[in-house]
Amino acid sequence: MPEHDDPQEFGVASPLTWLLAEEAHGDRQLEHALFLGFTLDLGFFEAMALGPLRASGARVTVVGDAEMSWPDPRAVRQAGRTYLAGLAQCPGAFHPKLVVLVGQQRCLAAVVSGNITLAGWQNNAELWTVFHGTPEGSPKAISQVSHWMRDLPGHVRLSAGVADALSAAASQLEIFPSSDSPLVLDNLESPLLDQIPEGPVDELRVFAPFHDPGAVALTALIARLAPANLKVAFQPEKTVLDGPALSRILHDNNGELIVDDEARYRHGKLVEWTTSGRTFTLTGSANLSSAALCRTPATGGNCELAVLSEVPQSKMPEGRFAPPTVVASQRFTMRATRREGPALLGATLIDGGARVELVRSLRAPGVLELSPAHLSPDDWVEAVDVPTGVLELVVYGNIAAGSRCRLATVDDEGARVASAVVFVVDPQKAAQRPAHVRTQERTTKPNELLADNALLEQFIADLVSLRAGLVTNPSRVGSAARTSGRPSSETAGEAETWRSYVDRCSDRLGLPLVNFALGHHLDKEASVPDSKAVWSENLSGNDEESGLDEDSAEDLVEQTADHAENEQLQEDPGCLGTATLRRLRRWAKELVEIVGSLGPIERLLATRLLLTITAMGAWRSDELEWFPLVAKTLTVLGRSEAPPAEVEAQTGSLVAVGLALLRMHAPRHEQTGEAVRYQESVESVAHLLPAAEPELVAEYATRLTTRFGGLVDTESVLALADEIVQADPMADAVLALREKGREAHADSPHVLHVTGDFGNPVVAALDAIAAVARGNTVAAWASNSKGRWALLVWRKPDLYRVERDKRGLVLWRQYRLDRRLSLSALAHARDFDLAQQVPRRALVQPILDAVELIRTLGLDPTTPPVCPVV
Repeated sequence: MPEHDDPQEFGVASPLTWLLAEEAHGDRQLEHALFLGFTLDLGFFEAMALGPLRASGARVTVVGDAEMSWPDPRAVRQAGRTYLAGLAQCPGAFHPKLVVLVGQQRCLAAVVSGNITLAGWQNNAELWTVFHGTPEGSPKAISQVSHWMRDLPGHVRLSAGVADALSAAASQLEIFPSSDSPLVLDNLESPLLDQIPEGPVDELRVFAPFHDPGAVALTALIARLAPANLKVAFQPEKTVLDGPALSRILHDNNGELIVDDEARYRHGKLVEWTTSGRTFTLTGSANLSSAALCRTPATGGNCELAVLSEVPQSKMPEGRFAPPTVVASQRFTMRATRREGPALLGATLIDGGARVELVRSLRAPGVLELSPAHLSPDDWVEAVDVPTGVLELVVYGNIAAGSRCRLATVDDEGARVASAVVFVVDPQKAAQRPAHVRTQERTTKPNELLADNALLEQFIADLVSLRAGLVTNPSRVGSAARTSGRPSSETAGEAETWRSYVDRCSDRLGLPLVNFALGHHLDKEASVPDSKAVWSENLSGNDEESGLDEDSAEDLVEQTADHAENEQLQEDPGCLGTATLRRLRRWAKELVEIVGSLGPIERLLATRLLLTITAMGAWRSDELEWFPLVAKTLTVLGRSEAPPAEVEAQTGSLVAVGLALLRMHAPRHEQTGEAVRYQESVESVAHLLPAAEPELVAEYATRLTTRFGGLVDTESVLALADEIVQADPMADAVLALREKGREAHADSPHVLHVTGDFGNPVVAALDAIAAVARGNTVAAWASNSKGRWALLVWRKPDLYRVERDKRGLVLWRQYRLDRRLSLSALAHARDFDLAQQVPRRALVQPILDAVELIRTLGLDPTTPPVCPVV
């Protein structure tokens, strides 16, 4: 084995470091970004990684194990539209962890141990083996990675588009000349164990978070390397292993047990040995299991990727020695990682519809359900019946990229079960590089616009000329099942249409106003964000044309009003003269008249300007002439075509702020004119509200708080939106939990109860609290047939956990979630360590805030919850 510098970047905190470093170059040289892992959190990936990658110019592909994918459709917005979210399936686990970033000038290939999740990229202790390349030279390992990427489709079943993405990235890697380097090993053709040099060696040191029953892999590893000494590290209560088997191996091989007291979960995998004073490591994705080390995918093993290298010093975790008897009583606990129910491999647009692939054929007839991209993730339609025995089917209709699919059937007991969601992929869009939006020259800001009569008149004229009907009215979905279909060839110029539209908006209106419309801070230098999609499947034409009425003589008099008043408006919008008031009111009415015929960005701009004019005091506090203008604008927005994906969040957030303004003058229990208009607006825009985001709501409300105060603060706006969208959140949560196989019911309007034969009631309660929480104070408790129970109470940002442990003690814990971690993400990871635990001296001491909160929910904190439902 050749000598070389240590390639492993153990100081790297997260793969995000590499992404941000690439973006910082500013040359957009990146062509392909590829991420392979076992488990995926697409919501996390979109929030943390997609923006820097697209800003760097990359086509993005993410691939995970089809059996382990369970994305949150509310957190995933761009899958299938701006990047390829793929899945893989093989007899064992699809378990390689690989990151590839490659362009014309630089490349990076990293064989890692972490999954594409918050835990894998931040919280866990992982091992990263990173290789860098330039046109002047690169490690041979990069060439080996490219060969593996080309070979992979012949050994593993991949969703449509993934093989092409692997091949394209491999081709780009192969332009870099290679030199000597460590060996990149895979098990596509032969087991990893057979590729490790044979012993004897002086010492073998191993660590992995998962061992197999009977310690079969460790036994085989010892037979291969014949070590004189053996060291095995483990984390108490975290490492999954067969205690009696490991204890026996340590005793028979003069082995030592090392207790690793690292607070973080150590997810890195290490096989390390020393011979003749030299140290070698095997790192990557392989655990200490026979499926990882001793078999190939063809013989029922996992798909793994590893690096065999010589290192200058040991990478073994430090710890304290303990006798083998410490683990002798630890029984192997198999984690449920494989599912036998319905599962989808992928869905891809073709001419006239979408081709859907199943992981396995159904044992009982089922149905494929669709949730169109422009609707809420809660809106589903039955698209096609799925018979037994098929692995592929075609759904016909006008299906948009990013639409959600799931497969539903019944289990052996006749209960409904549904697959995880997959997102419809447009292969052409996913394979295109993101556009680079030019910096524009116009610099007009909102205050300048509203203070200058000529500017605003030109602005309204520009809005009219920019009318660009860039959305489509989705038709009803038709369907049929068959076994083949042609690849999609639709709308090859569609991406360019959206880019051209964005450019025209920036050219005509100026970048500050475009940013104002999109909810970006005006005091920051920013461009139209590449982290959002630069195209949309919702594109069509609108041939209707309408103009503005000609100015009257009175208007001309207003336009010649004293220029000093304009300057005063720019400096102090609250001090308005009569001429300015009349002019602002006229402009507000003109904006309302044209808003329905505008394109997506101009609609946002016109609506935000209308709200700004209202907040500037164009009408006195006792005048409500603005109310029908705002109500009409919101109603028009709601009844217009669905907004493209690029502005879904902006539209939902701005509409939510507008409704908050109307709510304050619309009595709840009286049928006034304002109440009627408010209700019409609510009915029109309710479907847009699920996309609202707190940061955007806060930005859109920035200029309104002086006039309207706390009624438009972020919490109040989102609470109103939740009230509208979630007519009965408890009922929705019960249905969602039952779809996951949990028996649940509502004990009260704010308390959810889960029952069943599950082992850990804390996990069941966490699933329940994540399903029901919408920003309100709620509680969820779970009780099993063995008498164990757990209670979780959520009041943002605090999560309180009360449970009775095996000793019968009631323990109290408090966790604080920041904006980067949602309850859904916490429930998906099933790891409370991801949240910040509030330190406490004694867990048996009740938390006073929690006690008071529990009592307000109608529960008795001194005894286990009593279920009132018989």
